[in-house]
Amino acid sequence: MTKTIHQRPSICNLIHAPISINAGIPAIREAMQRANVVHEIHIYPGADHAFFNDTGQRYTPAAARAAWERTTTWFQRYLKS
Repeated sequence: MTKTIHQRPSICNLIHAPISINAGIPAIREAMQRANVVHEIHIYPGADHAFFNDTGQRYTPAAARAAWERTTTWFQRYLKS
């Protein structure tokens, strides 16, 4: 399998939970830096999968607000025409 990192800005909003992706975050960060990809990785302690879904039991308001703020700021910075 070939792994490709595109030269596009990337933002990751991740939960802080004992799942397999968390172990790979340092490698992801390193690969992005090596490839000179503009990126941000945010981890939300106490948040679980679907933390942004305000209709579900796992909704985490503080994490959802922070992720939304970061994402919309990111879009303004990198996607605004």
